[in-house]
Amino acid sequence: MKKLYDGAEMRAMDRWAVETAGIPGLELMERAARRVAERILEGEGKSAAILCGTGNNGGDGFAAARMLREAGCKADVYVIGDPERIRGDAKVNYDRLEGQNVFCGLPGENADTAVAAETKPVRYTCVVDALFGTGLDRPLEGAALAAVRWINAWKAAKPRRRVVAVDIPSGIHAGTGQILGDAVRADETITISRLKTGLYLYPGRTYAGKIYLGDIGEDDPNPVSEAAQKRSYGKNDIRMLLPVRSDDSHKGTYGKLLVAAGSPGMMGAAVFAASAAYRAGAGLVNTVIPAGEGQTMTLAVPEAVQTRYTDGTGLNGPVQGSQSSASQTGQGQIRSRQISLRQINLKQSRPDESVPGQNGQEQDSRNRIGASLIRADENSLLQIRLPECSAAVVGPGLGKNKTLLRKVLAMGVPTVVDADALNLIAADPLILRAAALQDGRNTEPWLIFTPHMGEAARLLGKTVSELYQDLTGSALELARRYHAVVVLKNASTVIADPKGRVCVNRTGNNGMSTAGSGDVLAGTIGGLLAQAAAGGRECGGERLFEIACAGVWLHGKAGDAAAKRTGVYALTASDLVRYMRPDRLVR
Repeated sequence: MKKLYDGAEMRAMDRWAVETAGIPGLELMERAARRVAERILEGEGKSAAILCGTGNNGGDGFAAARMLREAGCKADVYVIGDPERIRGDAKVNYDRLEGQNVFCGLPGENADTAVAAETKPVRYTCVVDALFGTGLDRPLEGAALAAVRWINAWKAAKPRRRVVAVDIPSGIHAGTGQILGDAVRADETITISRLKTGLYLYPGRTYAGKIYLGDIGEDDPNPVSEAAQKRSYGKNDIRMLLPVRSDDSHKGTYGKLLVAAGSPGMMGAAVFAASAAYRAGAGLVNTVIPAGEGQTMTLAVPEAVQTRYTDGTGLNGPVQGSQSSASQTGQGQIRSRQISLRQINLKQSRPDESVPGQNGQEQDSRNRIGASLIRADENSLLQIRLPECSAAVVGPGLGKNKTLLRKVLAMGVPTVVDADALNLIAADPLILRAAALQDGRNTEPWLIFTPHMGEAARLLGKTVSELYQDLTGSALELARRYHAVVVLKNASTVIADPKGRVCVNRTGNNGMSTAGSGDVLAGTIGGLLAQAAAGGRECGGERLFEIACAGVWLHGKAGDAAAKRTGVYALTASDLVRYMRPDRLVR
């Protein structure tokens, strides 16, 4: 597990290192500069233009320039801003350069000396961005903005040129990854001491290029790192989070998952969720679906058990809005059609017989046949009794079925709430409050919300653009408002819980931006959840958060595996299900 930090946390980390650990600030700067110089030299840097601000990030650049020169690399320093504003440890390293190949302004702008006039940007093999670090919290302007645009123009002229950022690309917010006016597009970022959250969130993730961590000896554990709540999981972490499989087991060992999903025309969502749940390892999946959609589920997911419901008033009773039970109930409708076809065939072979159904008596007989064929597992929605389960998924393709949503939430089992269920809750938050009161839960969260950005905006009453300004903050706000673990789906999906835990996921690709992908995610998390909660085991708190993180990671990793075979353009939700192989994905 890698912990992630924002600007305020990094300032606290530096204070702890100096005041408590007793490491002088100048020594920390020297260590940071050494990591930068080493990386530049490893990349065959022969000559570098180092653009430095007047703060500590610039101080790292001054020290790195000195070390590069000592190693035989040509390193020219360009101060962006008034040199009189350089203070403290940065001023010490600035003075150590003794004015040699140190210029004010951008490369090529100074005509005061012959050296400056001969300095051409094209002569450098590398440009180093040491303008701003994690403290930047306002849009760039003036000379700083011009410097960022100069770096990007230098790179754009010849894309093979190399841009290296110190700590974080200038113009990227360390906590949110958002662009502050404009930002440096780096090929590599040497981030100092700890990973920054903004390097893991878009667009900062794109601007950072390849990320290298520069260790400067601020050892763990320390109060700042222990208090940090943001993280990112890797393969080894997910392997440890997966539910344990046992040789001595049966399907009940791995949990029973209820999937309440699908509606006429939207059964694909239910199919994807049920299929993914089985792929994620659930022992049994019981789908709660409309009666008329039984054949769809049988053909697509034959492993799934079905509990089918009608919109009627009772078992074998009349169906609202229809002339007969046969016309509303899936099995009754299908079988009555089969009877009609047989009669038509019979008519063709025996032309002397009359066509059935031409009089009221025969039609009533057919209606009674259809009604009698309603299966015993087809209950009215009001009377339906949901099967026992260890976890549930509700929402994919559900439509406006508020009654079924209420029934699922009232079960009180760990539940993934997705898609249409989230929209129903956004329109009527009392649904959630009533379910919590009925279950008596008021401490640990027992729900996992999986909204995309539009659904999250409806839940918070904000615009999507407002949410994008701070994805981790938005996910935390959702988690605390609805007392649930929240999976805020995005290119860098953010998982958060009411306790303040946050995870930023890095698996996945743009081919997963396709219909059904979210349904696969809901089923994947549900399958893991059913296993974790099997046998009545507690699955709340941090464990619920970890299950959500594992599901998101596996979903993205399955997408990466699929993209290697299909490419990103051709990737579909069916491919995600096909490559959902948890034990192989964590190898």
